[in-house]
Amino acid sequence: MVSIELWPPSGRSGRALWSTVEASQPGLFAQLVTVPLFHDHHILIHVAGHAMNVVKAIPPLVISDGDIERFATALDDVVGRAERRLFSSTARVTLSLGRRALRA
Repeated sequence: MVSIELWPPSGRSGRALWSTVEASQPGLFAQLVTVPLFHDHHILIHVAGHAMNVVKAIPPLVISDGDIERFATALDDVVGRAERRLFSSTARVTLSLGRRALRA
């Protein structure tokens, strides 16, 4: 079994956004990774537990270097897309709340 802990982005704004989202829904980012990894790349991983940004993979006993490379490439793709979705979703919510506040 292999476990991977997902950490916040390195940039200041990305880290602040990550902290805000994690304060309201701990472990959300790990959930944003598991479904597209299975749906788009046919790789099954699991969230390791409630409110945790840890995913676990259980590879077969016999695995090739090509399989490992495919997994790493797919994980990189999905994590990158999840980061963009997290940021764009948060921006939409922020704009919506701002508009409501201006109307009130």
